Amino acid sequence: MSDNGRPAPLRPGEQELAITGVLHRRLQAEDCLRPEDRESVAYRLAEIMVSARSLYTEVLPRLVEEDAAEGTTLFEELAATRMTLMHIKDLVEDFEELFMQAMAHQREDDGNLERLSPPDEEE
Repeated sequence: MSDNGRPAPLRPGEQELAITGVLHRRLQAEDCLRPEDRESVAYRLAEIMVSARSLYTEVLPRLVEEDAAEGTTLFEELAATRMTLMHIKDLVEDFEELFMQAMAHQREDDGNLERLSPPDEEE
């Protein structure tokens, strides 16, 4: 606890672990996905959540602040924002790949061995 009675803020990396734990417990409680897939899926989703949160807690204030830090231009802030968005895009792609694998495992466990093709790959 901090001096003001609120829980101390989580350090970098702890946010992802806290969210992963909550999501993993929910997946486990509902017996959703294979046990070996649950933590990976939960962690990838937690990474996205933490990065998305930084958009409005860190990036937005820098973009709208008229008295920006000395030596930093709005163009530089926009370029940094682009990099943050590219990172989130990569995280989403990683989640998508992992979740599709987990879904395939779930179909195997359910006895449904049909391959589900994305709409653009259908024959």
